[in-house]
Amino acid sequence: MKEELAKKWEKGADFYNRNFYSFNKKQWEHLVAPYLNDEPGIKSILDVGTGPGQLALLLASMGHEVTGLDLSKRMIELANQHNEEARHKATFLEGNAEYMHFLDNSFHLITNRLNLWTLPNPGLFVQQAYRVLKTNGKILLFITMPDSKKVYENPQTNKKEEIFTEDYQKAVAQLPFRNASPAQVKALLDAAGFKETVGYEFNDERTFTAEHMADMLSDYGEAGEAFQQLLKNHPSKDEVESFLQKYHFSHGEVHYNSEGALSFVFPIDSAMITGRK
Repeated sequence: MKEELAKKWEKGADFYNRNFYSFNKKQWEHLVAPYLNDEPGIKSILDVGTGPGQLALLLASMGHEVTGLDLSKRMIELANQHNEEARHKATFLEGNAEYMHFLDNSFHLITNRLNLWTLPNPGLFVQQAYRVLKTNGKILLFITMPDSKKVYENPQTNKKEEIFTEDYQKAVAQLPFRNASPAQVKALLDAAGFKETVGYEFNDERTFTAEHMADMLSDYGEAGEAFQQLLKNHPSKDEVESFLQKYHFSHGEVHYNSEGALSFVFPIDSAMITGRK
């Protein structure tokens, strides 16, 4: 199962990297800042399942020493490309979340954004996280709520058949935390020995410019072509909303700014679950 999932992330890395600029930096800085500013000083942070590095690079930009870990070699390559463009540098390493090769008591903070559900053995990961955290170190786990995951991963819009293969779908069906609730994640942290575990729900506001939306849809066949044609006609807000409805992106919000620039916001119901060693 692990091998089949690894293949998917390797093949799908560039596809998922198209979401890189939808990351709402202001929102995520607001989410993580309270866990970094409670004590003075630079923190050592491990971002597990870092993907192309959105959260890791944000944390580095806040002045901390950040290591991003991912199973996919291609994800790490993409993260390093973004790292080269960034003013504040992070370190990105290829590795397995369930068997981390870090020394005990290495990090002040561990983050995991939207990656927990992909792990065949999430209990091993949280045990490893507990081991490599310093005393009083914290863990921040971010998940997408099950109903939102179904909307965001609508099979009508996911046409990348070489990524979302039948074998991949079978592997996903076996993942124990595929549709985990915040209460289940909290229980996982409790079982690993974490203290003061608590969960908070929030909307992950993924934001796309028209250019980024077009790039994201370029592999979606008819939907991508229709969107390109729509943009050429300088559409009204109602016309854009009709497009989203037709192609199963109806949960997206359409915005025009004062200069007439089009953008999209996809609020995804999410949760943050925290604990302390």
